[in-house]
Amino acid sequence: MSNREQRLREILCSLPEAEADSLLDYAEFLLMRAPQKQLLQTLSSAAAGASMAGLSSMPVPLSEAEPAINIEPANIPRPETETIIGAVKRLSETYHMLSKDKMLHETADLVGQSMMGTRDTVDVIDDLERVFRRYYEKQFGLTDSS
Repeated sequence: MSNREQRLREILCSLPEAEADSLLDYAEFLLMRAPQKQLLQTLSSAAAGASMAGLSSMPVPLSEAEPAINIEPANIPRPETETIIGAVKRLSETYHMLSKDKMLHETADLVGQSMMGTRDTVDVIDDLERVFRRYYEKQFGLTDSS
């Protein structure tokens, strides 16, 4: 076990349960935005595109064409009690069509405010919902109620 892993284990074991849960939530948030994940997704997409490149010159009948991307937000209700990370995951699934990279700075700031205890969880989740909705409306010129 590395020094870093040992130190994280010591910190986790010494924290009260609520703070340990917050630390775990924050670690999961960091994992979600990890550059390695984005790199793997980009490489997978590029590999898929390269393998299809030879087929791109062939005409595709309309019945076999890819369906249009769904830009409607998913209807995922907000649970009565929800963690910040749970909210980010729910909103990412709700607004599946958005590039999370563009919202990363704003969402990370809000998550940090909650994790540091400077703001109430419910208020931060309300703000996260507004951020996702605003980016959706900006990108598609729509409201999620239309």
